[in-house]
Amino acid sequence: MNRSIQAFLSYSSRDRHRAVEIADALDSNGFGLWRDQNEILGGENYGPKIVEAIKKSSVLLLCCSRNSVGSKNVKQEVQLAWTSNVPCLPLLLDGVTDYAQLEYWLTGIQYVDVSSRTKNDWLPEVGKAIETLALGRTAPQVPPSSTASLTSNHGLSDLRALARFTDRIWPERYTSQPPVVTRDLGAVPGSAAYQFRRGDRIALRLDIDRGGHLLLLDQGTSGRIYCLCPSRFCPSSEVASGVLSVPQPASPYPYFEVSGPVGHETLLAIISSSCPPFDLMPHQPNQPARQLEPTDCVRLVEWLRVLPADTWEAMATEFEVLP
Repeated sequence: MNRSIQAFLSYSSRDRHRAVEIADALDSNGFGLWRDQNEILGGENYGPKIVEAIKKSSVLLLCCSRNSVGSKNVKQEVQLAWTSNVPCLPLLLDGVTDYAQLEYWLTGIQYVDVSSRTKNDWLPEVGKAIETLALGRTAPQVPPSSTASLTSNHGLSDLRALARFTDRIWPERYTSQPPVVTRDLGAVPGSAAYQFRRGDRIALRLDIDRGGHLLLLDQGTSGRIYCLCPSRFCPSSEVASGVLSVPQPASPYPYFEVSGPVGHETLLAIISSSCPPFDLMPHQPNQPARQLEPTDCVRLVEWLRVLPADTWEAMATEFEVLP
């Protein structure tokens, strides 16, 4: 391996022992590696150090585990790498591909399973993958640029990779009564449902902990992507913290009707401090929501790339459409 190729090691503190083993193996084989344990001195402000290290790195090595997928710090590091055009190489620590929320992180991205293999098995594979990513070579498993992926019907893959899989967005069966939400932090709302049949009427609830501008996207089972906010379902995209219902009361459409092929439907919510600098409302007066074209997705990704990482967050969930 080439020490001139620097990698940033991103991991949950709960996986520190395993991360140290990986770091030591890479370091002993001549690889330049940045990790917080070695590079941050006591009393230093670690934020600027981490930002600088990620931006200067050739690759971000993501230690994927049950712990890291829920880590706010890991998510911010991945988001910063993405906005800085630093490629990510996931290292699977505990078979996390079985978890739906990590499908978003790993879709289309080359990864290396280090969970049960010996160092002699995975180390050459990791080294080759790092060099390929760092040198900009194209391998079948390595994702293309954000623009290419979004124009090839992968739609929300780049955004879903950064979104937290959350219970703060949930679908429920439509009722004309306003929602009453009382729950402990982290508890699933009692009215939530994640399986619906075609023809069911549903509403969406979002538990928002920061005000801002809401962008709510839906990728249906057909693969088409619609902007649900702003739309005629949700005319006002400026929202306050608290529980938000979609469709909004001002909408002429009181509910969504489940349709399309059977399969999984994905919801992606982005809360940002600024409004997207382009119009996402439907063009036709009888059209409730605008279907996004590949160019719309590209513009959205490019807009997010220039926003500071602490000014927006992305959350995702999914539900199943049954016959």
